[in-house]
Amino acid sequence: MSQERFSPQEIEKIVEENRRYRSALNEAREVQKSSLSCEIPQIPGWDLGAASDPAHELSGDLLDIIEVQKHSQKPGEEPERILHVIQGDAAGKDIPAAILSTATHALLHSHFHPQKIDETFLAANYGLRESIKNPGNFVTVIDAQLNIKTGDLQWTRAGHTRPLLLEKKGKRIKQIKIDDGVGQPLNVALSPTFAHGHWQMTEGGKAFVYTDGVEEAHNGKGHFGERRIIKTIRDNWNLPVQEICDIVIEKANKFSKDKQDDKTIFGLARL
Repeated sequence: MSQERFSPQEIEKIVEENRRYRSALNEAREVQKSSLSCEIPQIPGWDLGAASDPAHELSGDLLDIIEVQKHSQKPGEEPERILHVIQGDAAGKDIPAAILSTATHALLHSHFHPQKIDETFLAANYGLRESIKNPGNFVTVIDAQLNIKTGDLQWTRAGHTRPLLLEKKGKRIKQIKIDDGVGQPLNVALSPTFAHGHWQMTEGGKAFVYTDGVEEAHNGKGHFGERRIIKTIRDNWNLPVQEICDIVIEKANKFSKDKQDDKTIFGLARL
């Protein structure tokens, strides 16, 4: 059986092409990191944190935080501070998913209207359908809106994982389950429907939003699942939210042993 041999010139060319590919990939990673990264705000009375771990060189997850002011109709009242947490998860992995995620992020930003999230999602959906014809290239998205003063948490879901809501009463940590309907991902239908939910956060309450890569981490026998996510949070309840998010990602990665999907989690707690 003959073995194919390369000349020194051919080997040098292969090495150079590989170097260029790695360089372009590193540049793409930095561009994505700068465009999709967000600064976690420090807000009195609240504790926030986030963690993300891509499965490959580039991530198909997105996370953005936008703070807006909602002006009162009553004269003399100060405007309310509303924190919008936008999280998304593009179908697929690595470069194709990263392109889809970045396009979605740009569309959501360009059409963002804090009082009309459904319209924001619909505009982004239209943009995706115009530019990406394959309905298999879909994106799940959630916009979670927190009223910093009142603790009112509202969300709009486009096929994304439901928020995980937990509160502590005495020594008991209880999960709050809210049936908010079923929402459709972006780029699967001309006029997708979205799910809407609401929860009044009180002192000691925690809320987490995460991409399905966390929940669906698989070890060959089963998924990491919501139950293990909740146990991890309960076991580390008194830690800062940032550390809890880091531990959840670490536990999910150890459970699956290899990185099968991008993982992103954001959490907030009312102090």
